[in-house]
Amino acid sequence: MQLSVADVRLFVDVDGAKLRPDGAEALEVPTIAIVHDGPGADHTTFKHPAFRPPLVEVAQLLFYDQRGHGRSDRSSPDRWRLDVWADDLAALLDTLGVEAPVVFGSGFGSLVATRFAGRYPERLAKLILSRPVARFDAARSVEVFARTQGADSAAAAIDFYASPGEVTFAPWVMAVLRSFPGSTPVEIAELLLSADWFSRPAIHWYGGEAREFDLRDDAGRIRVPTLVLAGEDDALMPIAGAEELVSAFDPPLVRFERFRAGNSLYAQDARAMDVTLDFLRD
Repeated sequence: MQLSVADVRLFVDVDGAKLRPDGAEALEVPTIAIVHDGPGADHTTFKHPAFRPPLVEVAQLLFYDQRGHGRSDRSSPDRWRLDVWADDLAALLDTLGVEAPVVFGSGFGSLVATRFAGRYPERLAKLILSRPVARFDAARSVEVFARTQGADSAAAAIDFYASPGEVTFAPWVMAVLRSFPGSTPVEIAELLLSADWFSRPAIHWYGGEAREFDLRDDAGRIRVPTLVLAGEDDALMPIAGAEELVSAFDPPLVRFERFRAGNSLYAQDARAMDVTLDFLRD
């Protein structure tokens, strides 16, 4: 469905009932607002078998495409920034009447989720950050690309980070997709076709706000239990950036879990979902 939120219409998909039969009673399950990865992708990558099925058994899942992404309005590049994307999430929750959700963000989506939780600390019950960083460090990213994929992928990352544009975007995104487990050329093509990719947000982001944001102040304002998951071999969101972010939280509020994985934690290590479900039950 399309919903009017602030100055845009956002594509929204709700999966699972909020109230579920439990004997003679009706059980209310939590709502998880899922902030997708990117920039330039959409929500569909979070409907894969390692992620959606276990969660929809215990929660209602709220998927949406952020402005500038997927099936939502493009808006304009001057509105493609963390504050606006975080405010969009707050407005979406208001429009739908969702109170105290669990907010889940992955990769780029974890940055938006962190900014949301810092700006609206009273608006959520729990926070799950998969593959976050406190700030973007191109050198760290290139080092992991080189270590895990070799010189060609590292060179593609260097070129894109130094000069984001249509010419450098394609080799970089292919390097990103090759880092998914078991990716072959056919599987990469299927990934490209399954998501509604849009290069302009990525080019705009890496040429602008990615070079200056720092979420450590946001983390210090968060007041809800938070789970942080990070992969040792994640080239897009290096684990050192997650460590920086975790260090800024109030220690009793944050649980940090490390995995020997890359940029697809839930597909690469089943323990990631086990940890997530345990955090939701706690």
